[in-house]
Amino acid sequence: MEPSDVLGLHREHGQLVHAARAAAPLALQARGMQHLQRPRRSIDVSVEPRDCVVEVGLGHAAARIGQNTAPRAAGPRGRLALSVVARGRSAVLSDESLLGLGLGMPRGEVLLTEHDPRWARCFELERAGILAALPGIGLSLEHVGSTSVPALVAKPILDVLGWCPDVADIDRRMPALERRGYVFKGERGIPGRRYLVRYDAAKQIGFIHLHLYAQSHPQVAEVLAFRDTLRAHPEVATLYAELKRSLQREHPCDLDRYVELKSAFIVAHSK
Repeated sequence: MEPSDVLGLHREHGQLVHAARAAAPLALQARGMQHLQRPRRSIDVSVEPRDCVVEVGLGHAAARIGQNTAPRAAGPRGRLALSVVARGRSAVLSDESLLGLGLGMPRGEVLLTEHDPRWARCFELERAGILAALPGIGLSLEHVGSTSVPALVAKPILDVLGWCPDVADIDRRMPALERRGYVFKGERGIPGRRYLVRYDAAKQIGFIHLHLYAQSHPQVAEVLAFRDTLRAHPEVATLYAELKRSLQREHPCDLDRYVELKSAFIVAHSK
């Protein structure tokens, strides 16, 4: 789906006003709107105003921008109605949009939900935003974890795997990820990993887990192999779903234990 509207931004009497314009590439939503064709006297929201809320409808006419604008919830299943907060040079999906897409899990708890096909589009938007925030380092990003496998029950959190030639480049650009709402959590038990979590504003609900490595790290190939196995072999995905449901019943409030007890299955199917 392509955006039905593009926002034309004007400054008039010191206030922002908006106008719906012709369709443009999806990339504008997550790349600081730099592909926006602007009329005279327009402003670049990648620089100012800071923390504007941008709402772009997909599959229906909706376009709005303004400071302190309350975002809309997502549309019906299979459609996206997104609110995007422009910060620096990369736009960020709002907490309300992520919740409306069925994402979000309270810290420490284990929730499972049925697959939502909108998660793939959500990943593409986040991928574009991260790449815009971390240019020039050869970064690759993939949607992994259970939310990347159609029909598989999943925790409502996007898992994003990334790698680049030199992980030190990520360390130097960490402030750019923090501006996108990510919290750096260290290695969290995997040497060489840069693990970050996108929380809500209150830091009580997790939306996205970002796992970053040097491209030579063995975890990159293993995580991709496990995802591809689940996608290619429904019988393995079914067994994994049964294990996940069993562990969730046993450890509904212990995420660390839940993850630990899945590890043997993951290792066995990551080759």
